[in-house]
Amino acid sequence: MSIRTQCLTDATGASLLANAGIPRISDGTKRDLYMMAPSLVRLDGHTGELLGQWCLPDPRLSLRHLAWSRTVRPSADDAIKPLLGVALQAEHDDPSVRNDADSGRSGWQ
Repeated sequence: MSIRTQCLTDATGASLLANAGIPRISDGTKRDLYMMAPSLVRLDGHTGELLGQWCLPDPRLSLRHLAWSRTVRPSADDAIKPLLGVALQAEHDDPSVRNDADSGRSGWQ
């Protein structure tokens, strides 16, 4: 069984890993979704030390993709700050719960 992960680096050289949390067997079939534990982690790029870990309150929201962007308007000091985008996918068994997943309002923990 495997769990898919996506990795990006930040300006400090730290690695950001999106752990999708969806257990899959070798042919890619999803299974045991009740065991999902998606998270976003930040690791030191040199030592691998865990610098931070974040989870959403709803464990059935899978972290799918990460992407860096930039703000369209500079901050007060004219620096353009990068923004991390995280794509989520609801994996609830009940379609009505999946459609109403609180992905846009849930806070990271």
